[in-house]
Amino acid sequence: MPVSNIRYEVQKRATIIESMVYLADRSGFYLHPPSTKSHIRNTLLADKVDNKTVQALKDKGHTIESMRQEAMADKREQLLQLDQQIALQTKILAGLAGLL
Repeated sequence: MPVSNIRYEVQKRATIIESMVYLADRSGFYLHPPSTKSHIRNTLLADKVDNKTVQALKDKGHTIESMRQEAMADKREQLLQLDQQIALQTKILAGLAGLL
């Protein structure tokens, strides 16, 4: 995968995680009292969710996946734009490769 596409994929992941942090904060979800948004963000970025986090999500009627799905639905338009950028970059790179 070209570097520019990797950058867009990283940006998509960050967009989803930021939305998940917002949703968690909005729903009154707390990982570890006293929780901070940065702690939630770092936990999700690290992809290391402990049992306490899973239980806290369960208590709020969420799983990591259900929260991710809600975040993706919330940021659907922004994610679509990033996918279009990835497709455009791929097309440009394919065209350049054809010239060589």
